[in-house]
Parts: sequence; structure tokens; C-alpha cells
Amino acid sequence: MLSKSNLAALRQCPRRLWLEHHAAHAAEPGNATTWRRARDGAIVGQKARELFGQTVLWPRAEATAEESVRAARDLLAANPTSPGVEVPLLRDHLFARADALIPAPGGYVLQETKSST
Repeated sequence: MLSKSNLAALRQCPRRLWLEHHAAHAAEPGNATTWRRARDGAIVGQKARELFGQTVLWPRAEATAEESVRAARDLLAANPTSPGVEVPLLRDHLFARADALIPAPGGYVLQETKSST
């Protein structure tokens, strides 16, 4: 299954993508870039709660992509007026997480969040 991160790794260097999937143990643990991304993700999460309110839905991470998508679909169906953040999506074996799905007439609006320095 391919993700948006996989495609970014492939565009940077095909060998990088291969290594990430076949030799992940060789990756440098705890580097500064990984730490910064985790910190930035926490900040974005806090901002999402401020923007969307406390009813925002955060689907749990499940064991597989298919389970994540199924759980998110059930959560959104049970709460049709609440926005979802970091919602897993799967289509034709391509997996991604929507930064935000905002309820709108007839469906949802997908909102992408970008960070910059």
C-alpha cells in the first residue's frame, strides 16, 4: 500500500523508499527532524482543537490501514455534524490521512494543513 509519505520518499530518492520498507531497522533513531515533526504535529493538533472545538473527532490508530478506515467511517457516520481530523482514507490501495474533513451539505470538505518556517 502506498501513502503520501511513500510518494514523497520515492520522488526524493527511489532507494530511500526501498530502504524505508525493507531495512527500516537501519534508519537513524531519534533524529532532530523526526523530533521536530512530532512536536509540530502536537502543535497542529492543539490548533485544530481550538479551531474546530472539543467535538472534533480524532480516529484511533488501528492495527491496519483497512481497520483505521473502517473505524473512521463508523465514527463519522455516528457523528455527522462533527469535523474529523487526521482521518484515514483508502482508495485503490492508496492510503492517506486527511488533515481535516469538515461536514458540508452533501458530504465533506477536505482541508489540508501546511506548515512553514
